[in-house]
Amino acid sequence: MENQNQNQAAWKLYEQALSYSTSGKTDLAVRLLQDILDQTDDALLKARCYLRLGQLAEQLRQYAAALACYEFGLALPQSEKFTTYFLNNNAAYCLNMMARHQEAEALCRKAIETDASKHNAWKNLGMSLEAQADLLGAAWAYQGLRVRLLHHNNLKIKSGNKSLTHFPRQW
Repeated sequence: MENQNQNQAAWKLYEQALSYSTSGKTDLAVRLLQDILDQTDDALLKARCYLRLGQLAEQLRQYAAALACYEFGLALPQSEKFTTYFLNNNAAYCLNMMARHQEAEALCRKAIETDASKHNAWKNLGMSLEAQADLLGAAWAYQGLRVRLLHHNNLKIKSGNKSLTHFPRQW
């Protein structure tokens, strides 16, 4: 019972760290996330902490630091689809930003294998393939992106969220 209470407390701290990170208190968020990593054995929670730390590093354009966080998260034994997808996708984005496009391609494909319905990895795959001069492959990936964005847009409109109701002409 004590372990379960500690786990619940750690998840509450994680929620607080997310709140800090979205309200401009990045330093507090980073410290709290690092404290959670030091104190918990929960692999999923650790993976989520590494994901958020990587996202915060990305916001500062610190791609190598972000990539290291994502790699730590990917090394953990966890099987939750959301976290696995975004650790792979975000690591691929960092690799693209660091001009390591072949490595990025592999992680994009892992992300798509995890959840092909999300658009992010399709975009990153297109960027990777385009940088490798595989224009046909890039076009295929960008078409996959377009289809998922159209589907996502239709869901928003049906749910009443009309924040994105049309696409630019180039689509």
